[in-house]
Amino acid sequence: MLERHERTARGPGWTRQQKWEVIVSCGGVALVIAAMAAPYAALPQLTVATGATQAQLTWIMDGYTLALACGVLPAGGLGDRFGRRRILLIGLAVFAAASLLSIWTPDSGMLVGERIVAGIGAALVMPSTLSALTDGLPARLQSLAVGLWAGVAGTGGVFGMLGSGLLVEYGDWRMVFVAFVVCAALLFGLYVAVIPAQRARGSKWDVAGSSTSAIAVAALVFALIEGPLRGWTHPAVVIPAVVGSVGVAVFVMVELRTGNPLLPMNLFLSRGFSSGVLSIAIQFMACFAAVMLTFQYMQLMLGDSPLQAGLALAPIPIPLILGSLLTPWLTRIFSLRQLIVAGQLLIAIGFYAFGRVSGTADHLDLLAPQLIMTTGYGLATAPSTWAIVRDAPVGKHGVAAAVNDVSREFGAAIGIALAGSVLAARYAQTVTAHLPQVAPELRAPVSKSLATTLATTPRNDAGSYATQVATDAFAQGVTAAATTLGTVVLVGALVLLFLTPGVRAVQAGSGPDRRS
Repeated sequence: MLERHERTARGPGWTRQQKWEVIVSCGGVALVIAAMAAPYAALPQLTVATGATQAQLTWIMDGYTLALACGVLPAGGLGDRFGRRRILLIGLAVFAAASLLSIWTPDSGMLVGERIVAGIGAALVMPSTLSALTDGLPARLQSLAVGLWAGVAGTGGVFGMLGSGLLVEYGDWRMVFVAFVVCAALLFGLYVAVIPAQRARGSKWDVAGSSTSAIAVAALVFALIEGPLRGWTHPAVVIPAVVGSVGVAVFVMVELRTGNPLLPMNLFLSRGFSSGVLSIAIQFMACFAAVMLTFQYMQLMLGDSPLQAGLALAPIPIPLILGSLLTPWLTRIFSLRQLIVAGQLLIAIGFYAFGRVSGTADHLDLLAPQLIMTTGYGLATAPSTWAIVRDAPVGKHGVAAAVNDVSREFGAAIGIALAGSVLAARYAQTVTAHLPQVAPELRAPVSKSLATTLATTPRNDAGSYATQVATDAFAQGVTAAATTLGTVVLVGALVLLFLTPGVRAVQAGSGPDRRS
């Protein structure tokens, strides 16, 4: 392998070693993010094969997200302490083993457990994919590398759904997990060959901080997942929310008192770090909410299969990828504040445009707002990611990357919970007003959901009216959810306008930002 001083001394071009480091790091984060969304296409077949209930299907998806969210911060600390490549390779092995078991799982409960284990493996992988770039590349290349990483992280979910749609269309649900195993094994070999091993650092691992952070994040994400399903006042939601809130307070107290904290609290005094965390959370809230709403609309309103919906969404990542590639040049012209706030405003505009889509919209009507939003992601994602990692000490790059990852998982969970809750509330409100005119035997499926209505209503006049009521209610629910999310993003943009430092990323590599 090439020596660090040799790579640093090179000119503006990339060495082969550096290119491969970027490729494998982007491959690692792509696998982690794709595994969050890919099983969506397999859920109908999973229901038949394993007899899963709706609650179990929810946790087949969200168990992975929960484990990933609560594990990334301790995993970042483990990587900083014991070597990032070592922890990443362990994570890939755990992820591959859990996915391999999922191929032959006959029981839905076991599959939920295996997805949770896979999420733990993914948590060990994700922080090191970013810190490998910030540690392993010279400063002149880090901006583009981080931009590429952020672009891949932002598009992994769409490519995961598209790839799984193809696998399910021409194979079966097991092929999704076969693909996970193959990709993890390939990445394992590439990481061994490409990423240099690191010496373990002598600092003590913060066990108390790792434990309290994992408990707090797990409880809060659990509450966000269960809230739309059970109702926000249900004890199974309120109790975890309280536990998580108390856990956050305990975590902060532990970190302030320990001599070698997992997450130094003074990092949050940096406006760049804090604004980056908030910006990433808002972007992933918007991204996952928008994809969820659009995917449901295409399948329920347009009658698309998972593959057709995935193909229709395929152009969405293009603006994000282009924006990430242009980041090194944009950051020489515009400040972090200008790029991040402009990106957030475009996301809000995209949601408001999405909210104007009617119940007769076609694929192009749905695609245009998504492209506006992903243009916003393209402007804001890489600068936000760079703002998080740039002020962290070298020995804490793994933890800084983990904070970036936690903000993504929290944002995704909040986005899905918020979109789902607003959609469900408006659907119920609209249906209730028309329910007396629906045939008595059809009121129960109409009250439940559009999917249930489409699956159970007869093809007669009564069934047609019931379907129309459910369809109109769903369209109004999507409109309400999109408008609400647009408003939340707009408020976030205003906060970021005052919080984000007005410096350029190319000026920021030398130390913490103190400019007001």
